[in-house]
Amino acid sequence: MKRELQLRAIQVLRNVCNCCGDISGAAWQARRLLDAIEADAKAAKEKSPEFDGVTYDPALDKDRLSKQLGRVWSVMKDGEWRTIHEIRSRVSGYYVKGKLASDTESAISARLRDFRKKEFGSYILERRRCHEYAGRYEYRLLSPTREKIR
Repeated sequence: MKRELQLRAIQVLRNVCNCCGDISGAAWQARRLLDAIEADAKAAKEKSPEFDGVTYDPALDKDRLSKQLGRVWSVMKDGEWRTIHEIRSRVSGYYVKGKLASDTESAISARLRDFRKKEFGSYILERRRCHEYAGRYEYRLLSPTREKIR
């Protein structure tokens, strides 16, 4: 939803009157869309589940872990089997503050385990041995009803 609102705001800003340069209507519409984006982001942050752990400090970790969780979700929501290495390769294509994300395999594994928790959706995380490499596993994320996530 946030991305669609951002794209709409850009489209509105491009609708500036070419003959007189009037942007009052476009600027007003864009401001409303940007306000909606900010409100949506604030609501999402307030309702996002809380991480836990002995070393967890919400002020330092919540935003980082939430974004990391979102990146892992975007890769795993299709319900396909992937190794941690494959997940990391796909997650690394995302930019965070102008830099490529460099999530470690242990961090990705932790985010996968988070999806099992009730506050993160009680998803089913299946694991199977990868036959190509000894000691390597593949994972897939399914809905609590064991269906692929749409």
